[in-house]
Amino acid sequence: AAGGEGSVYRTNLPGQVCKIYHQDKLTIARYEKLRLMLSREVSIRGVCWPTDLAQVADGTFVGYLMPEVRGKILRTSVWGKKLLERHHPGFTRLHLVKLCETIADAIRQLHELNIFIGDINPMNVLIVDENEIHIVDADSFQVGPYPCPVGTEPYTPARLQGKSFGSFLRTHDDEMFAVTILLFEILLPGKHPYSAQEG
Repeated sequence: AAGGEGSVYRTNLPGQVCKIYHQDKLTIARYEKLRLMLSREVSIRGVCWPTDLAQVADGTFVGYLMPEVRGKILRTSVWGKKLLERHHPGFTRLHLVKLCETIADAIRQLHELNIFIGDINPMNVLIVDENEIHIVDADSFQVGPYPCPVGTEPYTPARLQGKSFGSFLRTHDDEMFAVTILLFEILLPGKHPYSAQEG
């Protein structure tokens, strides 16, 4: 898989994949942040926490290892009745409520460790079923003095709109604004709480 920061590859290590950053994304701050993350024992079901640094033969940092996970992207499998019926047949309102609980519980455990996801959005959550989810892109989480450098506007409070995401630390209230919208959009598949029709 490939994205704006790098590419993810399968490895010869069972259950591990490797994210290799694009050359312009290899910074000292990113390296130091990953070292801080690896120094903390975080084992939360559903959170794809880094497991090791990836380096080439001379020791140069190029990326990191993380658990290989499965599941369907929340945004492309739940956001609308037709998508929900196609990808999760048999899902009822109770399944959606349980899915919300599962996601919220993983986020709660991160918050107890003073870790914020920062870029909460439905593209970063994979769903196996209502009891098993995986939150990916953990390298962008806000950890210690390192802010989350990215964000998604529909999940960003008004006071932070237009700001450079990497220039400030998010608060618990900022994070909960995004969590609330995400859970609303799961319970009313794909409907943003501030959306309107015909004014």
